[in-house]
Amino acid sequence: RFIPLNVPMERDSQEFVFYLSTAYRIDYSLAMAIIEQESGFEKYAISETGDYGLMQINESNFADLTSHFGIDNFLEPYSNVRAGMWMLSQLFRKYQTPEKVLMAYNTGEHGAMTLWEKGIFETAYTRAVLKKQAEYQDELGGLNNGD
Repeated sequence: RFIPLNVPMERDSQEFVFYLSTAYRIDYSLAMAIIEQESGFEKYAISETGDYGLMQINESNFADLTSHFGIDNFLEPYSNVRAGMWMLSQLFRKYQTPEKVLMAYNTGEHGAMTLWEKGIFETAYTRAVLKKQAEYQDELGGLNNGD
């Protein structure tokens, strides 16, 4: 069942993240932690490196995501979250563990593979997201999507 978090994001948007999390079998608290880390819940954030919206979708992914979903505005919050959650689901299919998925999401798959070849399996980014995920799980009373 959906329980909103005490974060600067509208309840409807959080609920959208929750239902996509359920559909893609991604922990809701992890998805919300990624959004906080990526954009600080700023819907219209654009980074200097060409990352857009809540989930900071890099413009290098726009063509594929537009083809797959028909998205034409990556700053539109629901489209942005839909794209980011789908990307995460694809990464989970390949890499299974949250640490590897987070590294691939943050650095790109090539960047993550380069780090893995060097024996690096966590970064400041992964630690920050997983710490925030644990905080959200505590806030939710330890409930996960399947509880």
